[in-house]
Amino acid sequence: MSKYFLWLTSDGESRDRLAQLIHQLSEQYRGPKFDPHITLLGEIEGEESRLIERVGLLAKKLRSLSIDLQQPAFEDEYFRCLYFPVKKTPELIDAHEQAKVILDKTSVLPFYPHVSLLYGLLPLGVKEDIIASLPSDIPNPFSVTTLTLVQAKSTKPQDWLVTNTFALSMVT
Repeated sequence: MSKYFLWLTSDGESRDRLAQLIHQLSEQYRGPKFDPHITLLGEIEGEESRLIERVGLLAKKLRSLSIDLQQPAFEDEYFRCLYFPVKKTPELIDAHEQAKVILDKTSVLPFYPHVSLLYGLLPLGVKEDIIASLPSDIPNPFSVTTLTLVQAKSTKPQDWLVTNTFALSMVT
């Protein structure tokens, strides 16, 4: 059975610049390519048509959010190989809480918003070198304006399929 993920996404310059950086890093370090995003809620199960309906309702309740990227970080974990932590604002936490309620997801991992830059398992020194060489022209802060529902047929990014996108209802 497929699982679904709910992403916050942006458009315009911030999205383009992050996508360019992710693509460049994935090419250079032989990692998978993926779209820039912040996972608002993960590992959602259910019938796709119902999830689409529920995410549409959520999008009508949420406003676009200002995202403030923190200093780049890394972990010894495939999906957090290299990333920008995102400042947990009250609005972002509220969006996560509303998503849990609307999508009936009570059991979740702790919410740790971030924008991944590279997936993989790399040595510590390589990750430190990458961080030292990151460009300074990443737009920050930037706005996320869209909820994106993604079907994950496996843990491999090439098996992730955007099923629907929803504009957030109001601008901050």
